[in-house]
Amino acid sequence: MDSTNVVIEPIVTGHAIFAAFLGIVAAAFVGIISSYLTYRFTRKIRLEAEWRIDKLKHYQDILAALSKMVNWRSEEDFDESMKDYAHASNTISLVAPQSLICALNELTEALKSMNTDKSSNADRKAKESIRRLVLAVRKDLNIYPNDDESTFKYELLSGHSTGTKR
Repeated sequence: MDSTNVVIEPIVTGHAIFAAFLGIVAAAFVGIISSYLTYRFTRKIRLEAEWRIDKLKHYQDILAALSKMVNWRSEEDFDESMKDYAHASNTISLVAPQSLICALNELTEALKSMNTDKSSNADRKAKESIRRLVLAVRKDLNIYPNDDESTFKYELLSGHSTGTKR
């Protein structure tokens, strides 16, 4: 019998092991990065939702104070509604964009002028200021579909059977 030297080649070379190791490291890296990005985006969306809820609460406070102004029945009610309006106006500036703050300032000026000017022009100016404020709130909250400013109408309703008491 002839004896021939048979060389047995290794099935797995050093290069194959290194390539497999790199594949495992790359897969782990991609998994970690995708988990991190998912966490960041989810957190961002959650924070934006919480921010939107906070803004909505401030906007509800300002409209509730305005509603109290329209529906006052005694001087104490009116004084309380003015305090609520002042508080809501002061805190809304923390979350509101500049356009909304301008609309709020316009409304505040219109309300001040109504105290001295009892004409229908002062009333009309206040109603227009309220309309602009509501439009600014809706725009900031990204109400869809967008409002058409030329046709948008809004008026605070009074709970009094005989109309608004001033």
